Amino acid sequence: MTSWRVSPDREFLIRQWSKELVVYDCRTGDTHLLEELASQVFLLLRHQSASSEAVVAHIAAHFALEMDDDLISAI
Repeated sequence: MTSWRVSPDREFLIRQWSKELVVYDCRTGDTHLLEELASQVFLLLRHQSASSEAVVAHIAAHFALEMDDDLISAI
């Protein structure tokens, strides 16, 4: 089973506006604007690893969606 995680050796500065995040990667100097779905995935994987199935389950719970094949293939 594949497991996903944000690299633990990365340091980020994070600011949240409404449901979006602005994430600054201190190592590369890159800045990223993450909309709500990407923000949820980033926040989940920032502190723990998770399987693809766990990521989809997290998104389904956050957005109150049914976890079905359409959602799994979309994510």
